[in-house]
Amino acid sequence: MGLKTFFGAAFIAFGPPIILFAFTILRRPQDVLVFLSSAFFWLLSLLFSGCVWRVIAVNNTSPGSDAALYQLALGALFAVAFQEFFRYVFYKLLRRTEKDLLTLIGDSSKLTRHRLAYVSGMGYGAMSGAFAFGNVLADSLGPGIVSNIDQFGGEFHVKEEFFLVSAFSALCFIFLNVTWGVIWFAGLDKSMMTHLAVVIVTHYFSSFITLANYHGGMPAAALVPNYILLVCLTVYAYKAAGGKLSNLSLLFT
Repeated sequence: MGLKTFFGAAFIAFGPPIILFAFTILRRPQDVLVFLSSAFFWLLSLLFSGCVWRVIAVNNTSPGSDAALYQLALGALFAVAFQEFFRYVFYKLLRRTEKDLLTLIGDSSKLTRHRLAYVSGMGYGAMSGAFAFGNVLADSLGPGIVSNIDQFGGEFHVKEEFFLVSAFSALCFIFLNVTWGVIWFAGLDKSMMTHLAVVIVTHYFSSFITLANYHGGMPAAALVPNYILLVCLTVYAYKAAGGKLSNLSLLFT
């Protein structure tokens, strides 16, 4: 079951993003460069988040599940802040080097601002999913099976659908980062603070709602709202990028 679980969960979490990467990014070297650069900036946010998490863990050593939940919530608070800060830094860097990219490829039609937003969001999301789900995926190969885990002095149960839920959650956050990237870039390009506020608020909401499963709650408590949010943000990102309802017909022609 370990090998089947590994490949099943991996295909759920990373299958659709890999397909999108292969058909929309891989064929353009400039897009691959932006993708990797964006992923690197997410790693920088992880580095700073890890430093803050280390300080929180050292200064709060009280046992009990409530203390652990407090640490996770506080860690998520800083993690989201660092991710959005480095998304802003990457946006500024990308806009400064935009002319150099145009000179490099020699064809401005291949490099649009909306496309850069999409590619950078995909890079952010891919690295986020890899780190969020990579360790879980490795554990699915064994040895042994997932059972009760004792952490921070409190016992909680990992349900049988743990890997399936984690896979769908990782997939959701990968695509959420794509929508956040598009909305974030559009907000900064047009100086619309509403777009930026939507990204920050929804990012915090989607992150904190995952803590509902900490005490063994129902997986749908986090999955369903996040996927509903993903659908809403996809529509919002499409409109923020200048898309119109009439343009959807072009997808079928």
